[in-house]
Amino acid sequence: MNNESLLRGSLRANAVFSAVSGVLALALAQRVGALLALPAVVVSVTGGALVVFALSLGALSLRARVSSPWSVLATALDVGWVVLSAVLLAVHSVPSVALVLGLAAVVAVFALAQVEGHRRALFVSGRGVYALSRTVAASPERAWRVVSDVAGYAQVAATLHRSEIVSGSGLGMVRKCEDTQGVCWTETCTRWEEGAAYAFEVDTRAPGYPLPLASMRGDFEVAPGAGGGAVVRVAFGFEPKGGWGTAALLGLVFAARGDAQVGAIMAKWAAQAEAG
Repeated sequence: MNNESLLRGSLRANAVFSAVSGVLALALAQRVGALLALPAVVVSVTGGALVVFALSLGALSLRARVSSPWSVLATALDVGWVVLSAVLLAVHSVPSVALVLGLAAVVAVFALAQVEGHRRALFVSGRGVYALSRTVAASPERAWRVVSDVAGYAQVAATLHRSEIVSGSGLGMVRKCEDTQGVCWTETCTRWEEGAAYAFEVDTRAPGYPLPLASMRGDFEVAPGAGGGAVVRVAFGFEPKGGWGTAALLGLVFAARGDAQVGAIMAKWAAQAEAG
């Protein structure tokens, strides 16, 4: 991932706010309950949950790589707090509306900051950059034979139903892909370094192309591992269609699903290479 400073800082500030709010709710459960017309036990349980949430956010902010399914979940929980606050005001007579609105407003700011943090973690100067690598217990030559089976890509990519080479070989070859919904597009090889790397440019203008992207390039590389074996690296570069909203959505999607989907492809490659 790229610049995670905003996401990391937002999670830490959120952790501090949640911890303070939780401790106050626990210490002043009766008084806060009166302000919200809620039983003290509900306020205490909520306060305890906020303390646990704060500790989780603090631990998450200390990870080497913050952008992950957990950071997306934290953001979703913040959005849930704002929604539940609105529902509370709509269906329940609350003596202190200002308290509910104030807390919801602060949480909404944290949620927006975290959404922007996910966007910045994926995009650099308007271009998305996502990369993942894996060490394989096989020789670089064997790993290359597996990774360079470009016609068989659908066998390892769960989102694809079929892939085939329709013309050429090496640099300039054209691959046709069909996803599980029957949508087809072509990809052109723009890099081929035998035994080391290749890249495909995707025709994102194809009718029904499933991602909101103006351009998409995938680079696939195999190199000798520092301690033996091989290192397989996959990197995607892309430009989104639309503005901030699309980029922010992609930031959340890649954080939530990128490692799982791309990691599954690399795990299958590793299994094939290691099995010989």
